[in-house]
Parts: sequence; C-alpha cells; structure tokens
Amino acid sequence: MAENKYVLKALSTYTGKENTLYQKEFDTRELAEMYRDILEPVLKKAQADNPVLPYVTYIIEEFPEG
Repeated sequence: MAENKYVLKALSTYTGKENTLYQKEFDTRELAEMYRDILEPVLKKAQADNPVLPYVTYIIEEFPEG
C-alpha cells in the first residue's frame, strides 16, 4: 500500500502573486509540522530584526505516492 508524502512549503506574496520560496518533502505530517515549528520562530525573529524581508507563510500539502 502506498504511503502519502507531505511537503512543507514556504510561500511569499511579496511580488503580488504566490511564490514558493522553499519546499521540503517528509514521510509523515508530524515530521513536517515539527520542521515548520522550528523554522517559523527563527524566520519571525529575522523579520523583526530586518523588516524588509518578505512575509512568509508555511503550508503543508499532502501528496499520494505512486
């Protein structure tokens, strides 16, 4: 039976349209959420220190494998 894959994407609308800045594939949703929970505070701190950085939203998409 095929397992689903989960892709964590960092999206920015800085240019007026949605752009994928980064994406990484995970075997489980829990791993994707853990990775997001580590990255999000670091990026928010960087944005607070340097407000010219674009706002980034993290989403997790599920893709069936196979």
